[in-house]
Order: sequence, then structure tokens, then C-alpha cells
Amino acid sequence: MSRFWKWVVCVIAVLGIMAIIGYGAVEYYFVYRPIKQLEPIKRLEECILNPEKYSNEEVRKRVHTVLRVCADKDALHDAFLLSIEFGNAKTVPLLIEALKKQPETQPEENMGCTKGHCLEALWKLTGHHAGPNYADWKKWPLEQSRKK
Repeated sequence: MSRFWKWVVCVIAVLGIMAIIGYGAVEYYFVYRPIKQLEPIKRLEECILNPEKYSNEEVRKRVHTVLRVCADKDALHDAFLLSIEFGNAKTVPLLIEALKKQPETQPEENMGCTKGHCLEALWKLTGHHAGPNYADWKKWPLEQSRKK
């Protein structure tokens, strides 16, 4: 086999490997990842539909998972509502980080109910009213650690 044909075979092999890797990346990003993100939502819905089956700690654990990994508005809405009742000190940083995903609002401006539930949970859990936006709350954990 001549040098030229060896080079052609190598190029075809590399292109084939790149195509396989590319296909895997596309499949992960568009198929596997969205399905994986739905799992915490389904688990949270189970807590809402059958609250007597789950302990407060189990509900809290599922809420924390949704707050960490989901961007779905409905799932965040439910997680914020459950945070009001089941949240604890570990929930606060997750709520502050989730607040980053909510649209900015002016202090006297109307906001969506999802963001309102997030703020309600923060207010209940911290006893503090920093403001309606992420920028208002992002300094709060640092201020609290300085007070201790």
C-alpha cells in the first residue's frame, strides 16, 4: 500500500472517530441530559401528590436537588413553595442561587408568582428582607458568616 493510501485511511479513521464522538455528544446533550433533568422533577411531584409517604427530610432532599439542577419554571415554582414549609438553613444558599435564574424586578414592580415564592421562602427562612433580586441577596451569606 502506498504512502498516499495509508494517509487516506488514517484521515478516514480519524474522521470516523470524530463523528462517533460528535454523535455521542449530541445524543447526551439533546436526549440523555433532558431526561436526566426530569428525574428530580418527577420525584418532587411524587412528594406533592403523596405527602404522607415522605418524611420532611426526604421532601427537603428532593427540593434541594431540583433547586440545584433544574431550570424548569414549574419545577422551580413547586420547589419554592415546598421550601417555605420544609426548608432549612441548607436551603437558603440554593434559593439565593435559584433567584439568579429569575428575571430582575424593581422594588415596587410586580413580579411573577414563582419569584415571589422564592422570596417568601428566603424571608421565612432567614427573617431578612434583602430585596427582590439576586444582587440584593448574594452578599447575605457572607454577611452572616462575618457576624458569627
